[in-house]
Amino acid sequence: MLTVRERAEIVKDGYTIALPLAEHCNTWLKISQWKNLSDDDFMTRYGNNVLAQYSMPTEAEMSRLEEWDADEEDEDDIDENEVDADEDE
Repeated sequence: MLTVRERAEIVKDGYTIALPLAEHCNTWLKISQWKNLSDDDFMTRYGNNVLAQYSMPTEAEMSRLEEWDADEEDEDDIDENEVDADEDE
C-alpha cells in the first residue's frame, strides 16, 4: 500500500487513465467504442470508473502534506542557522 506522500507524488502533475475496465476490452467491438474518444469523453464514460478503484489523496490529505512540508522547511532553516552559529564560534 502506498503512503499519502507516494500517492500525492503520483497525482501531483495530474493523471490520465489509459484503459477502461477489462470488461470493455475483451472484444474488438467494445474496444472500438472507446479507443478514439477524446480524453474528456473517455474519462466521463470509462476513466472515472477506473479511478474509483484507487485511493487518491484527498484535498485534506494534500493540505496536511503541504503544512507538514512547510514545518519541515522551517525546522531545516533553524538547524542550518544553528550550524552556522556553531561554526562562527
